[in-house]
Amino acid sequence: MTKLNDRPSVNSHEQALQNTDAFADAVLRGMKQAVRDAITDHHRAGNPVAIWREGKVVLWYPDGTYPDVEESDGEPVTADSVQDAAKPLANA
Repeated sequence: MTKLNDRPSVNSHEQALQNTDAFADAVLRGMKQAVRDAITDHHRAGNPVAIWREGKVVLWYPDGTYPDVEESDGEPVTADSVQDAAKPLANA
């Protein structure tokens, strides 16, 4: 019987790491499948999907086009502009 203060064997530690890696792999596969399904559902309904592409937010339309999403000033949405927009929220 294992006591609370007994150290786990190296073998059980390695097995725990393998189980953790297997779980992480399964979660990642599930997340990737969920994204594929969501994109498929949006496109099947004729709706675009907002994605990052080459440092900008673009709308990926079912016909395969990628027009930039523009800010109210006509500039494309970039990672920097998203961070700038979030600063007031972080300081609240």
